[in-house]
This record gives sequence, C-alpha cells and structure tokens, in this order.
Amino acid sequence: IEEYEREIRGYLLQRMMDVPGLTVLGPQSSVERGTAIVAFVCDGVHPSDLGTFLDMEGIAMRVGHHCCQPLHSTGGVSHSARASL
Repeated sequence: IEEYEREIRGYLLQRMMDVPGLTVLGPQSSVERGTAIVAFVCDGVHPSDLGTFLDMEGIAMRVGHHCCQPLHSTGGVSHSARASL
C-alpha cells in the first residue's frame, strides 16, 4: 500500500504542476510531501468556484482554509482547494 501511495502521490504532484496557472502549496517534492494530499490555487479562480465547477463534473474536493492558515499566509493566499487521493 505504501509503495502504491508513493506512486500516486508522485503522479498527482507531477500532473498538477503541469497545469498552467495552478500553484501547488507546500512541498513540491513527492518525498518531502509524504502524503497524497495537495493544497493548491488556480490563477483567477476562487477555490470555492473551482470546487463548484469540479463538482458539476463529478469531481469531489475540499475548499477553504483546511485548518492551515499559516500555510496560506506563507503562500500569500486566503483559501485553497485540496485534492486527496
């Protein structure tokens, strides 16, 4: 299970970093991250709107503070979206 999670974590990070205008918050390395949970923001799209748009396509995710306001402050954002695998 651990090896599979490591694989999907690396895949998730790489695919997200390939999306123009998407900024991954926190560690950029799969090794440093340690889990397949990724907070991110998209240029010009409020996380709540992004969550609604993706929900309409059948994709569930979390949006908001995620109890990590210090991470948001460090990244210069007020809210984020979060993908979890």
